[in-house]
Amino acid sequence: CLKHWADKSRQYIESISRSEKPFFLYLPLTSPHTPILPSKEWLNASKIGTYGDFLMETDWVVGSVLATLDRLKIADNTMVVFTSDNGGPGYIGIDDINSPHRGWKITMFEGGIRVPLFVKWPAEIAAGTILKTPVAHIDMMPTLAAAAGAALPTDVVIDGVDLLPLALGGATQEGGDSWNRETLFWQN
Repeated sequence: CLKHWADKSRQYIESISRSEKPFFLYLPLTSPHTPILPSKEWLNASKIGTYGDFLMETDWVVGSVLATLDRLKIADNTMVVFTSDNGGPGYIGIDDINSPHRGWKITMFEGGIRVPLFVKWPAEIAAGTILKTPVAHIDMMPTLAAAAGAALPTDVVIDGVDLLPLALGGATQEGGDSWNRETLFWQN
């Protein structure tokens, strides 16, 4: 039940918020993944069917966590990352779910691998900042470590790069001289 994970997340944030130390909460919602099972409270909540109901419940969970950060007055200095692990599924009956991209989840086309990445950190990243530079999930660990002031391990190779210079405007986008990364590629 999504409500359970929302409750646990809010409880954790409330317990840790009294500390001045950075904290990490990983909330991997399986929604709107199959099986598409919105809670009873969310059935018939949307005009597009059960999938829409599940999306609305997911939105409520995320909103309740953000509201907790606001209520505790720690939202401005908390980085929130919202993303997905793959494109939308082609088997749920929503035409062009990944439009304008070809393909869907389980394919190597843009519709299968291109996903949204939203980062909210009001104290550091200006609202409305839009970057078109391709990044990947491998960049999350170095970025979160940099945001928390933590050192990266030196005994392993880290494939990802810290995205904060891009997000904060200190690096050139679109392959400029100061943004250095090797080509991203996927294989199946």
